[in-house]
Amino acid sequence: MSNVFDPTAQGASQMVGIGDYYVRINSAKLDSTKTGTKLILVGFKIIEEGDFKGETVFDRFFLTEKSLKRLGTFCIAAGIGTFDLEDSQEIRDTFVGKTLKIKVIHENYDKNGETRVSAKPEPWNGFMKLSASEREEYPASEASDGADEPGEAAGDDDDDDDLPF
Repeated sequence: MSNVFDPTAQGASQMVGIGDYYVRINSAKLDSTKTGTKLILVGFKIIEEGDFKGETVFDRFFLTEKSLKRLGTFCIAAGIGTFDLEDSQEIRDTFVGKTLKIKVIHENYDKNGETRVSAKPEPWNGFMKLSASEREEYPASEASDGADEPGEAAGDDDDDDDLPF
């Protein structure tokens, strides 16, 4: 082991700042919470030049009647058509590579009595469809770029997961 420490070599990253970002979906998978609620975990990799290029922001879409409108809003912005909510491979194949713009917010959450902050897409107005010129500048791709996969889904009391959502 070397005495020189490089935090970027350890997979360390900075929290994405509040703002609007062009992103490409780099991961999507069907999962469920400890209580059995199904959800889709999605990773959004920032693809525009700037301080946060290459960083990934995660979100999850619960598959409940109450939450399907939010999933629909996201899918329309990303150009995602119909897909089978029970087929993880189809979800991945349908989502990964799509580009859109997201509005990132910071959200406080409690984990084991400690207040933490996370960066995530704004829940209801945070997904924006790209214009024709934006689609030319930030085209969708067919395959994942091998970036981060979201961690296991967890209930709010899961100590093994630092994702706040």
